[in-house]
Amino acid sequence: MLMVFVPALPKRRARRFIVAVAVLVALIGFTRLALGVHSSPTCSCAWALGVAWLGVTAYATELSRIEEGLRPTRPLTEGLEPEAAKDLKPTRPTGTGPSYTPGGRWPVPWWRGYWSFGALYALGTPLAHYHKGNGNILGDSTIPHWLAAHRTSLLDKVSFLGGEAGNTHLILASGCRRCGDAGRHRQWRPIVFLLATMLGELTLFLASAAIVGRARPDVSHLDGQLPTSSFPSATSPRRSASTRRSPSSSCRRTRAWWRWLLVVAAVLMPLWVTWSRMYRGMHHPTDVIGALLLAAGWLPRWSTWSARTAT
Repeated sequence: MLMVFVPALPKRRARRFIVAVAVLVALIGFTRLALGVHSSPTCSCAWALGVAWLGVTAYATELSRIEEGLRPTRPLTEGLEPEAAKDLKPTRPTGTGPSYTPGGRWPVPWWRGYWSFGALYALGTPLAHYHKGNGNILGDSTIPHWLAAHRTSLLDKVSFLGGEAGNTHLILASGCRRCGDAGRHRQWRPIVFLLATMLGELTLFLASAAIVGRARPDVSHLDGQLPTSSFPSATSPRRSASTRRSPSSSCRRTRAWWRWLLVVAAVLMPLWVTWSRMYRGMHHPTDVIGALLLAAGWLPRWSTWSARTAT
């Protein structure tokens, strides 16, 4: 990401960003060692693999530039495509409106999305303490037990696929693909939108889950023991964030009938993931309500920002 956006950085600050990113990568490896989840050889191998893959992709970009008759670059200091500097810089909002602020400042107050953290805490804390997290509020006990009693081998496979569709690694891969597609078309808003929604959702989810600490449904868990608590469910807003951008981008670029299939998938995918997680005994129905609060407090803010700044 740094090599993509270096051309848009002021030259006097570019070196600071480069050093900061290098330190961040080193600190991530150090934390894995400090937490005892990896040894120093595995971290060294991971760094070597990352540097090698980065070098291969940067070299491939240089070859493509030479074939197009463009001058060679120094990717670590100039970025992969210095000519894209103007396309990567944020535009200034025009006109008047509730989101416009003179001087070109950030048009949408990003901090307003964190109102949902207070709502999650207010809703999740009583649920976590009522009958040790398994009270029968809005079917929190009845529905998981009914789903567990009606499990079949076929539904187990369908729910497994639905649960994997909300897997963090798959969503990150999907987000990276979308960022790459947006970068290829020189669109910076989709990249910022995806990064902001994923980072904000993950931050809100981890913070609220750690504070609330609700137990998972008292049924057999098909996915084993997970490190986070039951409330809120993070799969629905996370899947919404990753699927929301695909149909909007595709619908703008084609008029083919199949573009509506992406819109339908964007609506059905979070529903499938949510059902799968409850079927597999990992979430209560009210955990899904918490997920809706999380999504309602974060996604619309960034959707509004993306639309307003497109002027």
